[in-house]
Amino acid sequence: MRSLKRERDRKRRTRTYDARDRYEWLTTKRWYPLARVVFLLAIGFTALVLAVFSIRSAWHTTTSHAPGAPTSSSHPPKDKARLATSLLQENVLSNQTHPWRKTVILLSIDGAKPQYLENGQMPQLVEMGIEASEVAGDGNNGIIAEYLQPRFPTLTFPNHWSLLTGLHVESHGIIANDFTIAPPLPPPSGSSGRHFQYTDPLQSHDGAWWKGIPLWATAERAGVPSGVMHWPGPPRLSTGDRPSLFEEYDGKWTMEKRENKVREWLSLPVQKRPQVMCLYIPVVDQAAHAHGPDSYEAAQALGAADGFVATLRNLIKEFGAEHLVDLIVVSDHGMTKTSQEKLVYLDELLDASLMSEVHTKDGWPSVGLHFKGNAVRQQELQQQAEAQLRRSLLSGRAFQVFKREELPEHWHWRNNERIAPLWVVPKLPWSITSREEMRKFGGRYKPIGNHGYDSNEPDMAAIFVARGPSFKPRKSIKGPALVGWHNMYSFDNTEVANLVAEIIGVPPDVRAPNNGTKGFWDQYLK
Repeated sequence: MRSLKRERDRKRRTRTYDARDRYEWLTTKRWYPLARVVFLLAIGFTALVLAVFSIRSAWHTTTSHAPGAPTSSSHPPKDKARLATSLLQENVLSNQTHPWRKTVILLSIDGAKPQYLENGQMPQLVEMGIEASEVAGDGNNGIIAEYLQPRFPTLTFPNHWSLLTGLHVESHGIIANDFTIAPPLPPPSGSSGRHFQYTDPLQSHDGAWWKGIPLWATAERAGVPSGVMHWPGPPRLSTGDRPSLFEEYDGKWTMEKRENKVREWLSLPVQKRPQVMCLYIPVVDQAAHAHGPDSYEAAQALGAADGFVATLRNLIKEFGAEHLVDLIVVSDHGMTKTSQEKLVYLDELLDASLMSEVHTKDGWPSVGLHFKGNAVRQQELQQQAEAQLRRSLLSGRAFQVFKREELPEHWHWRNNERIAPLWVVPKLPWSITSREEMRKFGGRYKPIGNHGYDSNEPDMAAIFVARGPSFKPRKSIKGPALVGWHNMYSFDNTEVANLVAEIIGVPPDVRAPNNGTKGFWDQYLK
């Protein structure tokens, strides 16, 4: 037994000496230091790969992914930081040359109405909406609504904010293009005054006026970069939210400059490239106001706007992103022709003593009246003015008179104290003015085209056209087949914000509440 033990000890010592000899032999070689570094790096890399796959596997059990991602979960993340990571890291696709993520370009053509599409003045836009995937060969589908229902008042700033927030005007608080918060109500917290004037950035860029969460802020909160070009609204909310990229409105911008800016944005690295772009062009509205909605100048503006739609489509193709980008085109309201013979003079409806007691007038072409004095005095003056206005109604039907609490329910425009207590609302195509205002106009009512009327008036209807990889073929839309230039029924513009959120993959439970309809887009999206 002892001899066997001594033999085993001898062999173990021999193996130890042999290993030591081999190690000493290796260390004498010139290539040994490099081989040692390579070996250690290989071990470290293997450990890192195993760790990453372990973390990714655990992440997939708790995180949902945006539409179009390789995998998905039925349980959307509750934590916004995790949602942001999910949308940014998991939904990375490709345009064959660069990483890409699902993108939405939302374009607003101010003042465009469905008649322009129906009568063939915007052929590129109509083609975009009705062209089927098998015709274009790009796997995309178009959708074009009979019309988009705007909010009352059918004005630019209220409706553009409804488009982005999904809120009725009474909910988001931009109740007109210009209005005043009269005493005894306090001005908005942090604002520079009591008067909101859409043409003055000192007021219109103050986030304290703007309520609700626009879709660009919804995207940013989910970690999705956004870009805003000239769209009405503030560059920063009172909550501190701001888009990644913001271009303040500049009336001198040409279509070419707009095209170059979009190309610049699309050329950015994937981490900085906006996945939500909100673009605005005013040319149709400007021409129709100055020359009338059926004028040669309006037709020229329509051609320019339609050409810009074609430009955007070509840019998407240029970047090889047809399967990655959805293009949505909307407007805020329509337009109607005004008449020099269809004018209502407010200073002829109210006597001089009452006109002198008016503190401020809100809105246009409707007029909201705030009166001077304390609350009791204001109430007395309001009652006197209402009585005089209603007597004038007996002589014609050019306008309507409403106390705030009596404004039509379908307008969703009375449950907000920013709305003046008494309103004179013209019927289409009448306009409210005054002798004083006409003197400023040189005796002739300047706008030849106008808007701001009842949102149910056909001339006030807006447009909706979309095309992209997210939409189902037309044949899958529920209901009877639609014949003609549209393939979708009309709907409210408060649905648009949810559409964009659905496409970029922000779950409903992490969006701000709005007046959109739950599940509205289910039948239209893949």
